[in-house]
Amino acid sequence: MERSKNEFQKIIMGLLLLFVTTIVKAQTTTYNELYRSQYHFSPQKGWIGDPCGFIHYQDVFHMYWWGHLTSDDLVYYNEENSMAMKEGPENISYFTGSVVIDKKNTAGFGENAYIAIYTIFDKDTKNQSQGISYSLPKLLHPSITSL
Repeated sequence: MERSKNEFQKIIMGLLLLFVTTIVKAQTTTYNELYRSQYHFSPQKGWIGDPCGFIHYQDVFHMYWWGHLTSDDLVYYNEENSMAMKEGPENISYFTGSVVIDKKNTAGFGENAYIAIYTIFDKDTKNQSQGISYSLPKLLHPSITSL
């Protein structure tokens, strides 16, 4: 009985090691692909489509598309997330817009608020409306409202 338990544990550990090794290899080889740009940013998966928010704030560059990246030098990039607009009702789609920093709180959301303006498409009614999201501080608390 004890021997069977040890063999089972070894098999499980071997499978876990194989799984982790495969994930690490996939992550480290992504940017070594034959035709992937090595100087300009490209996301780990998918495509950028409509880059729409370029911001330089507190010594960090930000770029938004349907994702978000940061860079200190515009040579090395950190992909922060692959879906900037990932939450919301299933019947809603988000279309390209823009992102700005409201340094003087002219919109009333707070000083240095990140404000995103974009189109909201309701799949059920086929209606489009303008949406606005803001975040304080530094993109941590988004609030989405249709105008």
